[in-house]
Amino acid sequence: MSQLSASALSFTNPSTPPSTGLTLTKFHLDKPGSGEVQVAFLYAPINPLDLLVVSGKYPVKPRHTVPGTPAPSYVPGYDGVARVIAIGEDISPSAFHEGDLVIPAGLGLGTWRSHANVPASSLLNLTSGLPSSDVPARSDVLAFSILRTVFVTAYLLLEHSRESLKPGDWIILNAATGAIASAVVQLATLRGIQSICVIRDRPDPASNQAAIDELKRYGAHTVLTESELEESAAGIQGKRIVLALDAVFGASAERLAATLAPGGTLVNYGTLGGGGPAASMRLTSRVLFWNQITVRAFRGSTYLAQRTEEEARDMVVWLAGLVVQQRLRMPSVQLVRWGNADKDGVRRAEDRPVGHAKLVWEFEWFEQLK
Repeated sequence: MSQLSASALSFTNPSTPPSTGLTLTKFHLDKPGSGEVQVAFLYAPINPLDLLVVSGKYPVKPRHTVPGTPAPSYVPGYDGVARVIAIGEDISPSAFHEGDLVIPAGLGLGTWRSHANVPASSLLNLTSGLPSSDVPARSDVLAFSILRTVFVTAYLLLEHSRESLKPGDWIILNAATGAIASAVVQLATLRGIQSICVIRDRPDPASNQAAIDELKRYGAHTVLTESELEESAAGIQGKRIVLALDAVFGASAERLAATLAPGGTLVNYGTLGGGGPAASMRLTSRVLFWNQITVRAFRGSTYLAQRTEEEARDMVVWLAGLVVQQRLRMPSVQLVRWGNADKDGVRRAEDRPVGHAKLVWEFEWFEQLK
């Protein structure tokens, strides 16, 4: 087997903004070694988590580097979907086949590259896990690229943020047009849980209505703008809200906390509002003392670590099945063609306001691998 031409976006040292430290490197890839699988990536998202990693603000670092560079050049990208194109020795014949769709089995795989040789143990085989009757469409393959960072996170948020969520319960969440929030809404709907979605104020009424319509299609019961929530309680009257999911922090989180019923729970899983480690929020005595709410932080990797490898795999495959069966829909994303990519996609992600569609790398050989 001849060497394969490949490319990767990588960094040697953390940088802020992240794009300033990234370099597009082209290299040749040898055939996979013993225990390795060679893959061609199809889609890979540009997540806020990835930008934190490149800027040195996230504790889990990339585990893979570009071969042949004088100093270690780390490949970011914690989510994505790839297709198996070659299999090394000492791998069970039933574990992988050429053409199988795979995703990272854990954090740090490095998906911002065209091709890779990776340990078979670092991949989760979706093709072998799904029933043979579940044939993924192209849109499903795109959804697979965000299974771990979006759908798994959304599932774990609902499972672990509160001891018991029952059909008929109400939840409220901000940054609701984001990928994770829209996945939460869909999973909550499947469980009979009612959701109130809070979106940022948009100057254009048409784009505001488009966001509302999309969330309603996902199953949202009520959609409010941040200013509507701040100015009036009409949209939440008569609703006993037991869980608030906050991805913004600051004033937006304060507004969510004020809507909670006594004994409710506020969970923060992001700081899209900015401010970094010094960001703060204020909670009144009424919210904390009178209403006895619980405030918690959420990190998905902590809850994933509590599951066995088999349990985690079964959860991911189950979610993939929901996607193929059209019971979970892909949130809105914007594709960025990899091709001879430079750092433009990352720059666009850095400048992207809260609530805009997630950017996803689309690799140019998808058509060749169909």
